[in-house]
Amino acid sequence: MAKYHNLLDEVGEAGQRFSDHLQDKQEERLEDRGEEIKDWYSVMNPASNVAPSRLDAGAESLRMYAEAFDSELNVATGLSQCQANTLGLSIHFMRTLSPGSPYRFIVLDDPVQSMDDKHFEALSRDVIERLLDQENLQIIVGTHTRALSDKLWSLHIDQRCKYLKISDIERKGPTISKEKTLEDELKRIEHLAKGNEGDRELALDRIRNSTEHLIGLICQVEGHPLPDPNKHRTAKQKLYHLSDCPSVKTKYISTLKDTIEFSNSAHHESEGESVPGEGKIQTHLSTLHNYGDMFEVLEKR
Repeated sequence: MAKYHNLLDEVGEAGQRFSDHLQDKQEERLEDRGEEIKDWYSVMNPASNVAPSRLDAGAESLRMYAEAFDSELNVATGLSQCQANTLGLSIHFMRTLSPGSPYRFIVLDDPVQSMDDKHFEALSRDVIERLLDQENLQIIVGTHTRALSDKLWSLHIDQRCKYLKISDIERKGPTISKEKTLEDELKRIEHLAKGNEGDRELALDRIRNSTEHLIGLICQVEGHPLPDPNKHRTAKQKLYHLSDCPSVKTKYISTLKDTIEFSNSAHHESEGESVPGEGKIQTHLSTLHNYGDMFEVLEKR
């Protein structure tokens, strides 16, 4: 019996050492993954006073903590909805990019819920660009927020993105339509121009987006290289790139430059008006429509 009890003790000690080893390895792994989560969180929350601090592994659960103003808090109860959303996305990115993962795509379902303008811009520009360019992922974004779909379309049109509208979901299935020809965009701007001040302000932003779209389409039909998204990030930079195309006249560049400047809200503030009226918007809308017709790109996506 003594040998039996000694053997049990040895087995118990071996089991404890194995458990301790697993715990140590898990903590090491969690520390590495935690740093990845912090990294993604910081992209969406630049200069934030609240940030993930550590992960603790329990027997059947995982606890996450954050630091805010030199105090530690439980993320489940201490973060705002916006912060919690960006943290959830950070964990999603970390998991998708796990070493050895066979998946080279990521699905984002309404990722801008509860986000303010600053976080919206960080996700639509910095995060998506990093996933595309640095991580080389295919990204599928589903959203009810038209502002996000328009933003992603305008920013990444040079990367052969697809834009699908899903509507009228019935028993036989949804209606799926391809939107976002240049003409679709211009019709939308025309509708907004007839609306209230908020609609007209949105029309300004759409004019800039549509100008960038037009520039990319002209490059395609004229055999000119597409703007490099890493070099030509703004509408003016894309227009400067288009100016090197021999078949595009200088006067076209000058007119489009004027439209780009018109789409900048600061331009109107300097002139003492918060948002331009319908007539001014229609003038620049006509410019885009005329050039789209001239280069035969109105029906192109």
